[in-house]
Amino acid sequence: VDKYAGEYSVDSNVLRHVAICESGFRPDAANGIYGGLYQFAPRTWATYRAKMNEDGEANLRFDGQAAVKTAAYVFSIGMQKIWPNCVP
Repeated sequence: VDKYAGEYSVDSNVLRHVAICESGFRPDAANGIYGGLYQFAPRTWATYRAKMNEDGEANLRFDGQAAVKTAAYVFSIGMQKIWPNCVP
């Protein structure tokens, strides 16, 4: 978390808070179409990963490192509204 928070200039505590709220900090968490630490939907995942020039394969949502990096990117561009119930 600290690595990508620093890379994208976002608050690591906020990244941790959202991951705990969304998944209990479990990379394998799944709820319907949502999955991973940050409970990305496949389409949302693919959209932001494409903007990052990263692989948008939906199963990568369950890779903790990829999920944190993507969430940090999402925060860095001001789109944290995709977690309306968990952003402090």
